[in-house]
Amino acid sequence: MNELEDILKSKDHILIDTSFIIPEESSSLLKSLKEGLNGVYGISAEGIKRSIDKIAELQALICEREMEFLPEIIRELETGLTTIEEKIYRYKRKIRHKSAQKHYVIAEKLEKLRAYAKKLNSLIEFVKSKNKQRGSERDREDYRHYLSIAKNNKGILINSHSKNESNSIGKELETDLHIFATAAIRSYHDPVIILTRDEGIDRLITACFPEISKHLRKQNRLAMHYSISVYNPNL
Repeated sequence: MNELEDILKSKDHILIDTSFIIPEESSSLLKSLKEGLNGVYGISAEGIKRSIDKIAELQALICEREMEFLPEIIRELETGLTTIEEKIYRYKRKIRHKSAQKHYVIAEKLEKLRAYAKKLNSLIEFVKSKNKQRGSERDREDYRHYLSIAKNNKGILINSHSKNESNSIGKELETDLHIFATAAIRSYHDPVIILTRDEGIDRLITACFPEISKHLRKQNRLAMHYSISVYNPNL
């Protein structure tokens, strides 16, 4: 926690990955929901509470310190939230007229999951209200170039992702690639640090970094480039 506190006190530009917002324990809630009523029955009430608490902690951090959330991150969160809300609605209808003790337990957990969904929605709306896009036309040209570099190296991400349930939509949106391209652009102005629990992002940056230097050297912009680093609490 001390390292994270130091990051928050620094003047670095902070990018945040979905895996940092929705850690594996919280992601498992979505996985269990997809497994039907038996999956809901097996969800830990304490786990739901911890997931709610983590969202509250993150929202407090965002209030304290500006962070950038990419559109792809917000779409991942919104997709997960929609799935949770749809599953809760469907399962509540399924057990509406059931009277077995097991169904009472499921109903209680669905209510707790609804509280989690409400908290996640609050975080999403809060982030959307604060998020700002920055960058010149030249930055956008470089962004497309860095995105191309990342796509040429995206094979390094295979088998390197965490087991986070949001990764399926993240792969479709190519979130990691956009995080890399954004970090490269933001590093023109400030040191950048990425908050993540995904080892793949660190590997992608390491693999692509020589291409960043090569591109900047061609444009005589190497001197204005700052560092890109990764904070992963799992390592």
